Amino acid sequence: MDEAKKWYESKNEEQNNSSDSGSMIEDVEVGSGCVADMQKTANPAPSQRELELNEILNSPMLDRAKELLHVKKITVKTRN
Repeated sequence: MDEAKKWYESKNEEQNNSSDSGSMIEDVEVGSGCVADMQKTANPAPSQRELELNEILNSPMLDRAKELLHVKKITVKTRN
């Protein structure tokens, strides 16, 4: 009976150790903190940063659209 108890306790201890190491690995891979901190980069991609109004109005794609569609007026509306 004593051996069975020792075996059971050792199995529980192994499970506890493996779950602790799993959470440690998860913390390293995923990181901790809020979601906004997960995307920190030195040079963010254009999709990750806010565009300035002048960047949009002077973009090559918009210039080409102006040529093709003979645009006379551009109105920019912001979201609230």
